[in-house]
Amino acid sequence: MTIRPIIAWHFRDGKRGHESQSQGLLQALGQLLPMKSFDITLNITTDGVLRPFNALFWHSFRTKTLPRPDLLIGAGHKTHLPLLASARMRGGRAIVLMKPTLPIRWFDLCVIPAHDGVGPRGNVLTTRGVLNPIGQNPIARNPDKRPDRGLFLIGGPSRHYGWDEDTLFEQIDTIVARTPGMTWIATTSRRTPESTARNLMGRNWENLRPILGSDTPEGWLPEQLARARTVWATEDSVSMIYEALTSGASTRLLSVPRHAVSRLSLGVDGLVTDGLVTTFPAWHQQAVSQSSRSESPGESGVYPGEFNEAARCAQWIVDQWFANP
Repeated sequence: MTIRPIIAWHFRDGKRGHESQSQGLLQALGQLLPMKSFDITLNITTDGVLRPFNALFWHSFRTKTLPRPDLLIGAGHKTHLPLLASARMRGGRAIVLMKPTLPIRWFDLCVIPAHDGVGPRGNVLTTRGVLNPIGQNPIARNPDKRPDRGLFLIGGPSRHYGWDEDTLFEQIDTIVARTPGMTWIATTSRRTPESTARNLMGRNWENLRPILGSDTPEGWLPEQLARARTVWATEDSVSMIYEALTSGASTRLLSVPRHAVSRLSLGVDGLVTDGLVTTFPAWHQQAVSQSSRSESPGESGVYPGEFNEAARCAQWIVDQWFANP
Protein backbone atom coordinates (compact mmCIF):
# COMPACT_ATOMS: atom_id res chain seq x y z
CA MET A 1 0.00 0.00 0.00
CA THR A 2 1.44 3.36 -1.06
CA ILE A 3 1.10 6.16 1.48
CA ARG A 4 0.40 9.56 -0.06
CA PRO A 5 3.11 12.02 0.94
CA ILE A 6 2.17 15.07 2.95
CA ILE A 7 2.32 18.21 0.80
CA ALA A 8 3.92 21.24 2.45
CA TRP A 9 4.21 24.74 1.02
CA HIS A 10 7.18 26.65 2.42
CA PHE A 11 6.81 30.43 2.19
CA ARG A 12 10.20 32.17 1.99
CA ASP A 13 10.97 35.84 2.61
CA GLY A 14 14.68 35.52 1.84
CA LYS A 15 15.86 36.05 5.43
CA ARG A 16 18.32 33.35 6.43
CA GLY A 17 17.20 33.20 10.06
CA HIS A 18 13.55 32.78 9.10
CA GLU A 19 14.28 30.11 6.54
CA SER A 20 16.47 28.24 9.02
CA GLN A 21 13.50 27.98 11.37
CA SER A 22 11.20 26.70 8.64
CA GLN A 23 13.79 24.21 7.44
CA GLY A 24 14.16 22.91 10.96
CA LEU A 25 10.46 22.09 11.15
CA LEU A 26 10.23 20.75 7.60
CA GLN A 27 13.20 18.45 8.07
CA ALA A 28 11.85 17.20 11.40
CA LEU A 29 8.48 16.46 9.79
CA GLY A 30 10.26 14.67 6.95
CA GLN A 31 11.79 12.26 9.45
CA LEU A 32 8.33 11.30 10.69
CA LEU A 33 6.24 11.27 7.51
CA PRO A 34 6.71 10.94 3.74
CA MET A 35 6.70 14.55 2.55
CA LYS A 36 7.00 16.73 -0.51
CA SER A 37 7.91 20.34 0.13
CA PHE A 38 7.45 23.19 -2.35
CA ASP A 39 9.30 26.49 -1.87
CA ILE A 40 7.34 29.66 -2.57
CA THR A 41 9.64 32.68 -2.72
CA LEU A 42 7.76 35.89 -2.07
CA ASN A 43 7.78 38.74 -4.57
CA ILE A 44 9.22 41.39 -2.28
CA THR A 45 10.02 44.76 -3.87
CA THR A 46 13.46 46.35 -3.86
CA ASP A 47 12.51 48.47 -0.85
CA GLY A 48 11.78 45.32 1.14
CA VAL A 49 8.00 45.74 1.04
CA LEU A 50 5.53 43.02 0.19
CA ARG A 51 2.58 44.76 -1.48
CA PRO A 52 -0.85 43.64 -0.26
CA PHE A 53 -1.99 43.02 -3.85
CA ASN A 54 0.89 40.61 -4.34
CA ALA A 55 0.15 38.93 -1.05
CA LEU A 56 -3.50 38.29 -1.79
CA PHE A 57 -3.66 37.74 -5.54
CA TRP A 58 -0.32 37.36 -7.32
CA HIS A 59 0.73 34.30 -5.30
CA SER A 60 -2.52 32.54 -6.09
CA PHE A 61 -1.54 32.55 -9.79
CA ARG A 62 1.99 31.36 -9.03
CA THR A 63 0.80 28.43 -6.93
CA LYS A 64 -2.21 27.27 -8.92
CA THR A 65 -0.22 24.45 -10.56
CA LEU A 66 1.04 23.10 -7.23
CA PRO A 67 -0.72 20.18 -5.53
CA ARG A 68 -3.11 21.15 -2.76
CA PRO A 69 -1.18 21.63 0.46
CA ASP A 70 -1.70 19.82 3.73
CA LEU A 71 0.56 22.29 5.53
CA LEU A 72 1.56 25.87 4.77
CA ILE A 73 4.60 27.01 6.76
CA GLY A 74 6.25 30.40 7.05
CA ALA A 75 8.38 32.54 9.35
CA GLY A 76 8.51 36.31 9.26
CA HIS A 77 5.85 38.99 8.93
CA LYS A 78 6.00 39.12 5.13
CA THR A 79 4.92 35.48 4.88
CA HIS A 80 1.72 35.91 6.89
CA LEU A 81 -0.69 37.31 4.30
CA PRO A 82 0.40 35.04 1.42
CA LEU A 83 0.25 32.04 3.73
CA LEU A 84 -3.24 32.83 4.98
CA ALA A 85 -4.54 33.75 1.52
CA SER A 86 -3.22 30.49 0.07
CA ALA A 87 -4.75 28.47 2.89
CA ARG A 88 -8.08 30.16 2.26
CA MET A 89 -8.01 29.48 -1.48
CA ARG A 90 -6.30 26.08 -1.64
CA GLY A 91 -6.90 24.58 1.81
CA GLY A 92 -4.40 23.16 4.27
CA ARG A 93 -3.35 24.13 7.77
CA ALA A 94 -1.52 27.42 8.24
CA ILE A 95 1.54 27.24 10.51
CA VAL A 96 3.48 30.36 11.45
CA LEU A 97 6.80 30.36 13.29
CA MET A 98 7.39 33.10 15.88
CA LYS A 99 4.70 35.40 17.25
CA PRO A 100 2.67 36.73 14.31
CA THR A 101 1.81 40.38 13.84
CA LEU A 102 -1.66 39.29 12.70
CA PRO A 103 -4.18 37.81 15.15
CA ILE A 104 -3.06 34.42 16.47
CA ARG A 105 -6.55 32.98 16.03
CA TRP A 106 -6.24 33.30 12.25
CA PHE A 107 -3.62 30.52 12.13
CA ASP A 108 -4.06 26.82 12.73
CA LEU A 109 -0.80 26.68 14.67
CA CYS A 110 1.63 29.27 15.97
CA VAL A 111 5.04 28.02 17.12
CA ILE A 112 6.17 30.78 19.47
CA PRO A 113 9.30 31.07 21.64
CA ALA A 114 8.57 31.34 25.35
CA HIS A 115 10.39 34.69 25.53
CA ASP A 116 7.57 36.25 23.44
CA GLY A 117 5.28 35.86 26.45
CA VAL A 118 2.21 34.36 24.74
CA GLY A 119 -0.02 32.45 27.16
CA PRO A 120 -1.41 28.94 26.60
CA ARG A 121 -3.86 28.58 23.72
CA GLY A 122 -5.16 25.66 21.74
CA ASN A 123 -3.30 26.72 18.60
CA VAL A 124 -0.02 27.78 20.25
CA LEU A 125 3.06 25.63 20.79
CA THR A 126 5.58 27.29 23.08
CA THR A 127 9.26 26.55 22.44
CA ARG A 128 12.56 27.30 24.14
CA GLY A 129 14.14 29.55 21.56
CA VAL A 130 13.48 29.54 17.84
CA LEU A 131 13.59 26.35 15.80
CA ASN A 132 16.69 25.32 13.88
CA PRO A 133 17.69 22.46 11.57
CA ILE A 134 20.72 21.36 13.62
CA GLY A 135 18.89 18.53 15.35
CA GLN A 136 17.82 17.03 12.03
CA ASN A 137 21.38 17.05 10.69
CA PRO A 138 22.96 13.62 11.36
CA ILE A 139 26.38 15.25 11.13
CA ALA A 140 25.66 17.84 13.81
CA ARG A 141 24.04 15.29 16.14
CA ASN A 142 27.23 13.23 16.11
CA PRO A 143 27.24 11.08 19.29
CA ASP A 144 31.02 10.71 19.08
CA LYS A 145 32.02 14.30 19.68
CA ARG A 146 35.72 14.78 20.34
CA PRO A 147 36.31 15.73 23.99
CA ASP A 148 39.30 17.89 23.03
CA ARG A 149 37.45 20.03 20.47
CA GLY A 150 35.80 23.32 21.37
CA LEU A 151 34.15 26.23 19.59
CA PHE A 152 33.76 29.95 20.32
CA LEU A 153 30.77 31.66 18.65
CA ILE A 154 31.13 35.45 18.76
CA GLY A 155 28.15 37.68 18.08
CA GLY A 156 27.89 41.44 18.46
CA PRO A 157 25.86 44.33 19.86
CA SER A 158 22.10 44.30 19.41
CA ARG A 159 18.93 45.98 20.67
CA HIS A 160 19.15 43.94 23.86
CA TYR A 161 22.90 43.71 24.42
CA GLY A 162 25.89 46.02 24.39
CA TRP A 163 29.49 45.08 23.68
CA ASP A 164 32.71 45.12 25.73
CA GLU A 165 35.58 43.90 23.58
CA ASP A 166 38.22 44.00 26.33
CA THR A 167 36.14 41.90 28.72
CA LEU A 168 35.25 39.47 25.93
CA PHE A 169 38.90 38.75 25.11
CA GLU A 170 39.79 38.52 28.80
CA GLN A 171 37.26 35.69 29.07
CA ILE A 172 38.52 33.94 25.93
CA ASP A 173 42.15 34.29 27.05
CA THR A 174 41.30 32.80 30.44
CA ILE A 175 39.44 29.84 28.95
CA VAL A 176 42.13 29.07 26.40
CA ALA A 177 44.93 29.36 28.97
CA ARG A 178 43.17 27.04 31.43
CA THR A 179 42.47 24.36 28.81
CA PRO A 180 45.83 23.63 27.16
CA GLY A 181 44.64 20.18 26.10
CA MET A 182 41.78 21.60 24.05
CA THR A 183 41.83 22.56 20.38
CA TRP A 184 39.62 25.61 19.91
CA ILE A 185 38.11 27.31 16.87
CA ALA A 186 36.63 30.81 17.15
CA THR A 187 34.35 32.41 14.58
CA THR A 188 32.35 35.59 14.13
CA SER A 189 28.87 36.54 12.93
CA ARG A 190 27.40 39.30 10.80
CA ARG A 191 26.92 41.45 13.93
CA THR A 192 30.52 41.19 15.09
CA PRO A 193 32.16 44.66 15.07
CA GLU A 194 35.10 45.08 12.69
CA SER A 195 37.44 45.93 15.57
CA THR A 196 36.53 42.69 17.34
CA ALA A 197 37.10 40.69 14.17
CA ARG A 198 40.50 42.36 13.62
CA ASN A 199 41.47 41.74 17.24
CA LEU A 200 40.44 38.10 16.97
CA MET A 201 42.43 37.49 13.79
CA GLY A 202 45.46 39.37 15.11
CA ARG A 203 45.86 37.51 18.38
CA ASN A 204 48.24 34.60 18.83
CA TRP A 205 46.98 31.55 20.71
CA GLU A 206 48.72 28.21 20.62
CA ASN A 207 45.53 26.16 20.80
CA LEU A 208 42.93 28.45 19.18
CA ARG A 209 42.42 29.02 15.47
CA PRO A 210 40.28 32.04 14.49
CA ILE A 211 38.21 32.19 11.31
CA LEU A 212 35.85 34.93 10.17
CA GLY A 213 32.26 33.85 9.71
CA SER A 214 32.27 35.52 6.29
CA ASP A 215 35.07 33.18 5.20
CA THR A 216 33.25 29.97 6.09
CA PRO A 217 31.40 27.91 3.45
CA GLU A 218 27.78 26.86 3.70
CA GLY A 219 27.35 24.01 6.17
CA TRP A 220 30.55 24.84 8.03
CA LEU A 221 28.90 25.59 11.39
CA PRO A 222 26.93 22.31 11.63
CA GLU A 223 30.16 20.45 10.90
CA GLN A 224 31.97 22.28 13.69
CA LEU A 225 29.10 21.71 16.09
CA ALA A 226 29.33 18.03 15.23
CA ARG A 227 32.94 17.88 16.35
CA ALA A 228 32.83 20.24 19.33
CA ARG A 229 32.19 18.80 22.76
CA THR A 230 32.15 22.29 24.27
CA VAL A 231 30.72 25.50 22.80
CA TRP A 232 31.12 29.01 24.20
CA ALA A 233 28.73 31.60 22.72
CA THR A 234 28.37 35.27 23.56
CA GLU A 235 25.12 35.78 25.43
CA ASP A 236 23.68 38.01 22.70
CA SER A 237 23.92 35.14 20.19
CA VAL A 238 20.62 33.60 21.22
CA SER A 239 20.08 31.57 18.04
CA MET A 240 23.59 30.14 18.24
CA ILE A 241 23.06 29.22 21.89
CA TYR A 242 20.05 27.11 20.96
CA GLU A 243 21.87 25.59 17.98
CA ALA A 244 24.70 24.56 20.29
CA LEU A 245 22.23 23.03 22.74
CA THR A 246 20.48 21.18 19.93
CA SER A 247 23.81 19.75 18.76
CA GLY A 248 24.29 18.12 22.17
CA ALA A 249 27.39 20.14 23.09
CA SER A 250 28.12 21.40 26.58
CA THR A 251 27.05 25.01 26.10
CA ARG A 252 28.52 27.97 27.97
CA LEU A 253 27.97 31.73 27.87
CA LEU A 254 30.52 34.50 27.38
CA SER A 255 29.32 37.55 29.29
CA VAL A 256 28.37 40.72 27.42
CA PRO A 257 26.62 43.81 28.85
CA ARG A 258 22.84 43.84 28.91
CA HIS A 259 21.02 47.04 28.02
CA ALA A 260 18.14 46.01 30.28
CA VAL A 261 16.17 42.97 31.32
CA SER A 262 14.36 41.75 28.22
CA ARG A 263 12.38 38.74 27.12
CA LEU A 264 15.48 37.38 25.42
CA SER A 265 17.67 37.77 28.49
CA LEU A 266 14.98 36.19 30.67
CA GLY A 267 14.95 33.22 28.29
CA VAL A 268 18.71 32.88 28.68
CA ASP A 269 18.37 33.17 32.46
CA GLY A 270 15.89 30.30 32.33
CA LEU A 271 18.46 28.12 30.56
CA VAL A 272 20.97 28.92 33.31
CA THR A 273 18.46 28.21 36.08
CA ASP A 274 17.57 24.87 34.52
CA GLY A 275 21.22 23.89 34.26
CA LEU A 276 21.24 23.72 30.46
CA VAL A 277 23.99 26.31 30.06
CA THR A 278 26.88 27.53 32.22
CA THR A 279 27.91 31.17 32.60
CA PHE A 280 31.53 32.27 32.47
CA PRO A 281 31.59 33.37 36.15
CA ALA A 282 30.26 29.96 37.25
CA TRP A 283 32.77 28.13 35.06
CA HIS A 284 35.64 30.31 36.26
CA GLN A 285 34.76 29.78 39.90
CA GLN A 286 34.78 26.03 39.36
CA ALA A 287 38.06 26.18 37.44
CA VAL A 288 39.75 28.20 40.21
CA SER A 289 38.42 25.77 42.81
CA GLN A 290 39.83 22.81 40.88
CA SER A 291 43.18 24.54 40.53
CA SER A 292 43.37 25.19 44.27
CA ARG A 293 42.92 21.45 44.81
CA SER A 294 45.65 20.72 42.21
CA GLU A 295 43.07 19.19 39.87
CA SER A 296 43.14 19.63 36.12
CA PRO A 297 40.44 22.16 35.12
CA GLY A 298 39.65 20.10 32.02
CA GLU A 299 36.46 20.67 30.07
CA SER A 300 33.99 18.47 31.88
CA GLY A 301 30.57 20.07 31.92
CA VAL A 302 26.83 19.76 31.75
CA TYR A 303 25.50 18.27 28.52
CA PRO A 304 21.93 18.99 27.44
CA GLY A 305 21.04 15.49 26.29
CA GLU A 306 18.05 15.49 23.94
CA PHE A 307 17.24 19.14 23.22
CA ASN A 308 15.41 19.29 19.91
CA GLU A 309 12.48 21.68 19.75
CA ALA A 310 11.90 21.22 16.02
CA ALA A 311 11.48 17.47 16.52
CA ARG A 312 9.11 18.05 19.44
CA CYS A 313 6.94 20.40 17.37
CA ALA A 314 6.94 18.01 14.42
CA GLN A 315 5.81 15.16 16.65
CA TRP A 316 2.94 17.30 17.98
CA ILE A 317 1.80 18.10 14.44
CA VAL A 318 1.88 14.43 13.45
CA ASP A 319 0.05 13.32 16.59
CA GLN A 320 -2.65 15.99 16.24
CA TRP A 321 -3.27 16.00 12.49
CA PHE A 322 -1.80 12.92 10.84
CA ALA A 323 -2.05 10.08 13.35
CA ASN A 324 -3.66 6.91 12.06
CA PRO A 325 -7.37 6.74 12.93
